[in-house]
Amino acid sequence: MTHKKSFWMAQMIGLLAFYAFAAWQLQQGNSAHQSVMVAGIVLGLHALEIPLAFHMLKGRKAQPLRVFGNTLVFGLLWWVPARKGIFAVR
Repeated sequence: MTHKKSFWMAQMIGLLAFYAFAAWQLQQGNSAHQSVMVAGIVLGLHALEIPLAFHMLKGRKAQPLRVFGNTLVFGLLWWVPARKGIFAVR
């Protein structure tokens, strides 16, 4: 199942929906809502994953901007399948 692109895309869509919900809560003035805090923590952890993603994708000649952006937004939901060749890195 984890070798299918559709599996990873579904996870990414779910994460984007979560980010959208947290952004909506923030826009409504609910900055203390749990989803806003969790989304901030998730984005912070994804930022910490960036060096690891570069290391894991070193042999695949990945474009730095793609690695940085996709890892920041999706974290391991992007770089793990990219390492397996499921997602393009160039």
